[in-house]
Amino acid sequence: MTGFTERRSVRAAAAVLAIALAVAIGVLIGRGAQPAEPEQQPGGPQRLSAADIGFAQDMIAHHQQALQMVELLGPDLSADVRGIATQIQLSQSREIGVLMGWLEVLGEPLQNPNPMAWMTDESAAPSTGATTSAAAGGHGGHAMPAATSSSASAAPTTQHAMPGMATSEELTALTTASGVQQEVRFLQLMLRHHQGGVDMAGYAQRGGDAPAVRQRATAMAKGQSDEISMMLVQLTARNATSLPYP
Repeated sequence: MTGFTERRSVRAAAAVLAIALAVAIGVLIGRGAQPAEPEQQPGGPQRLSAADIGFAQDMIAHHQQALQMVELLGPDLSADVRGIATQIQLSQSREIGVLMGWLEVLGEPLQNPNPMAWMTDESAAPSTGATTSAAAGGHGGHAMPAATSSSASAAPTTQHAMPGMATSEELTALTTASGVQQEVRFLQLMLRHHQGGVDMAGYAQRGGDAPAVRQRATAMAKGQSDEISMMLVQLTARNATSLPYP
């Protein structure tokens, strides 16, 4: 096994471990919760609306492409680009784990049957009847026990564009590039990808029903905004500019 293959295996193993730990924590918190109170308080039991669940499902998909882009990188990267790629891989792996933990507690699918509808006029309102609930993932709070499926699961399937996503052609070009060219392609694609992630997180931050969702979205927006600033500096150092967005 080559040194590059070993490093890629270590990165992948670290990402898988981060996801597994975050999922386990989310599930354990949810299963050990006490009955919910009517009011939602930060750090306390949480009731997630269909829009909250849609955010979790779609952010998982969004993060997964970011991890894919990191895995496509070759061995001949500069230390600064390798550093930001590793940072993104670890942070987004942990966030995927938290979001998966919420959905597992609720018995909701990981894939949104109505992608991105929560960010459009078709967004579902908070579920009625049996309340949907989830752990305050990663914030040390308690959580409501799993409830019946929310109205999100019953929504008609509609496809909406997910902001910042790379096309298959762009991913192919990233794979075939090398050296500085690959660094520039990666930074451009990941920066635009982060801009989409910040928009998604900002929408959930402003409109999420559960305090845990708003807190998590705030942290995501802050982390990705900081990384955008870092990647802009790295692009400038390579005499390159960012891609148009949106």
